[in-house]
Amino acid sequence: MEEKVVLDLNTIISGALFHGNEAAILDLVRSGKIKALISRKMTGRLATALSYPHLAKYLHGKKPADIMVSALKNFEIVDDVEEKHQFQLDSDDSTVLQCAVHNQVTLISGDKKLLEIKIYRNTHIITSAQFLKRA
Repeated sequence: MEEKVVLDLNTIISGALFHGNEAAILDLVRSGKIKALISRKMTGRLATALSYPHLAKYLHGKKPADIMVSALKNFEIVDDVEEKHQFQLDSDDSTVLQCAVHNQVTLISGDKKLLEIKIYRNTHIITSAQFLKRA
């Protein structure tokens, strides 16, 4: 059985637009070697983020919707959950953490606030580099 993970939004965006560890993780998802989960709320926020003007130069003329479809190929969309947690996080980080904790999967993130948590309710929070070292 393949490992299941949740990728934070910045990891997905970086993987879709640039080369590096995040792109390698998206390649693992596309090839079926790992299974990435994303909540419905996260997909909406991803669509919004890809439309930010400062990212336009990295889209190379592609539409944000096309980038999103390509990036999320083979992701499993899961229902949103509203769970309280003890951390002061912004709305996006909170949504990502809730998705990972509820589905009991590893969270891959580059966000310092999330990475400082390390483990929450048996959910490991690691960087893309850490994930690739163990994959």
